[in-house]
Amino acid sequence: MAEILTSQVDLPGLMAVLGNHLYSTPEVAVRELVQNAHDSCVRRQLEDPAPFQPRIRVALERQRLIIEDNGAGLTRAEIIEYLATVGRGYTGKLRAQGGPSNLIGAFGLGFLSAYFVARVVELPTVSCQCPEEAWHFTSKGSESFLLQAGDPANVGTRVELHLNDQARALGEVAHLRNLLCDYCGLLSVPIELEGTTLNFEAPWRQPEANPLQQRHRELEFARQFERKFRPLCVLPIPAPGPVQGLLWIQDGWSYGTSDHRNVSVYVRGMLISHDSRDLLPEWAGIIGGVVESDHLTPTASREDLQRDAVYGQAQQQLRRALVEGLAQLAERQGEDPAQA
Repeated sequence: MAEILTSQVDLPGLMAVLGNHLYSTPEVAVRELVQNAHDSCVRRQLEDPAPFQPRIRVALERQRLIIEDNGAGLTRAEIIEYLATVGRGYTGKLRAQGGPSNLIGAFGLGFLSAYFVARVVELPTVSCQCPEEAWHFTSKGSESFLLQAGDPANVGTRVELHLNDQARALGEVAHLRNLLCDYCGLLSVPIELEGTTLNFEAPWRQPEANPLQQRHRELEFARQFERKFRPLCVLPIPAPGPVQGLLWIQDGWSYGTSDHRNVSVYVRGMLISHDSRDLLPEWAGIIGGVVESDHLTPTASREDLQRDAVYGQAQQQLRRALVEGLAQLAERQGEDPAQA
């Protein structure tokens, strides 16, 4: 006789796979937890009528990595339903309801990265819905946690990571600064480390200047991003299409290869990949670039992009940007230098 049986889940095994093998490097935890803080700030802007200035503060204190925000915070019920439930996140719920396009999270997996880098995770939080209640979440592993009343505090969340030996490099200020600039530099919410704000403004988001000033601004931006070569000139990416950003011609070459394509991709302001070279055609071996999009879809680990129809549209848009940009460069060769 046929039977209908319920599938079983080996929770410890599943948590071990997700916590230890979903991400390629402990550094990704910085991105995932800043992303959660960012979305909490966006949520508060959406749900709390009181005006506030969003901010995210990152600090190192006594072998602990601190990521603190003044976003919406969490109630006791939300800690249990979202923070402690793998695969379920409040951000995903908001996006399903048509929430703001600048929400980043989708899969409810980001907090797992904390267990990749920390032997103990502490999370004091106060919700804007119940500002008189404070809660303190503590966990030494992803399978269980302690939840108790916390000390009175301002609305927001503070993630305290007691770093393990595998993540020792995250306790170095210079390394942490580089990671934050890489991962989070294009976010709209200010990211602060040791009193310094690390965000910078992308030229394609700024009001357009005169052609000479615009090209100078774009070239300076390209030089911040290009790690291997010196950008010689920039090629803006025109609309329409699913991405915006800049491409540039590099001065690099080598005997080993003629393919130095290098494209950094940001989705909703957060870095996904520094090497999405196949967005460019194979013949564009001396082209680098940085693009951002609200339409490209990251994989679950957020370290790569899904090769879907939108990805194909982005490839076509960048191919068009190259052809049109090179044609415009040729036209400028005959311009009066005083007018260029």
